[in-house]
Amino acid sequence: MKKSIYKVAILGAVVLASLATSDHAFNGILPSPLEILADTNRNGIVDINDAILKNSWTSQSGAIYTVNYDADGGLYHPNASSPANKRSDAITFDDDGKVDFEDYYINAPAASGGPADVDDIAMIKIKGMPGLEPGFRVYLKVASEVEMRAIHIFRKRSAGTNPLTDAAIWGGGHNPTAFPTPWTDGDSEVKDIEVTRWLNPNTNTTTYEETRSPANSAYYEFGIEGLSLAGMK
Repeated sequence: MKKSIYKVAILGAVVLASLATSDHAFNGILPSPLEILADTNRNGIVDINDAILKNSWTSQSGAIYTVNYDADGGLYHPNASSPANKRSDAITFDDDGKVDFEDYYINAPAASGGPADVDDIAMIKIKGMPGLEPGFRVYLKVASEVEMRAIHIFRKRSAGTNPLTDAAIWGGGHNPTAFPTPWTDGDSEVKDIEVTRWLNPNTNTTTYEETRSPANSAYYEFGIEGLSLAGMK
C-alpha cells in the first residue's frame, strides 16, 4: 500500500494556504485537517484572521516574504580583505552574479546592536497534526526547482548556529560544493521536503522535534526568507 502524503504548496512570492493532496484518502476525504496560515492581511500578525484572504493575492492583500539581502548580523564575507566587505544575511553574489557565500542560519543581532535578522524572516504557521494515520507524511512543495532555490525554509523563527536545530531545513543550495546544504531529503524529488517530524508529535519519538513555544501551542511556526528577486536564477 502506498504511503499517504499531504503536500502544501509554496508558489512564487506567495505562500498558498489551501492545497492538500493525498494518494490514499478515505472516500476522498483527508483523514486529518490541514491548516496553514501566513500574514495574508499584512498586519504583521499571523492568526486565524488570515484564513479569510488566503486564497487570493492582490496589491492590498496576500502573503509575501522578503529577500534577505541586508546584514543585520554584522558578519563579514570569509574572503573579505577588509571589514568593509560586509556580507548579507542570506546570500552573497560576486561581481559576475555568481553565488560566493550562502548562509543557512538566522543571524543574531550584531554585537554593536541593531535590528535582529529574525525580523526579516516571514512566519508560516501550520497547525499540528497529531491525528495523522500511521504512515501518512506531510511535505512542503514548490512548483519548480528554481522556486526551491529562491528560498530558505526554517523549522522555527529564532537565531542560532546549531546545524541540528537551527539550520534551514530546505531551499537554496546554489553552490553545494563550497557551501553544503545542511538539510537532507529522503527522495530524489528536489521540489518537496518532508516536514512530518515538525508537525506530528505522535510520530516516531526518535525523529520528532519539538519547535513550539509553548510546547502545547496548536500551531508550529516555520520561517521563510527569500534569496533572489523575481527573474533571477
